[in-house]
Amino acid sequence: MNQDLALMVEMTASRARVALGELIPLLKEFGDEGADEPVKQAIASAIYEVGLVADKVYELYPDLKVQADSRRERYGRSYF
Repeated sequence: MNQDLALMVEMTASRARVALGELIPLLKEFGDEGADEPVKQAIASAIYEVGLVADKVYELYPDLKVQADSRRERYGRSYF
């Protein structure tokens, strides 16, 4: 994969992690705490797995991690 495609993969993975993470507070506020625990654990697992996608991209293109970290520090997120 070229660097442009790698950047698209990394940004999509980042957005997916954020979107999944936004579900946790909703489940805490509006869900059934006991019944929702398996769902929260599955979401946490999915966030971890999607993070592995970004890690693989960073192995191929370490400079993309530097760029993502810089965007995160400057804008509070790593994607556009």
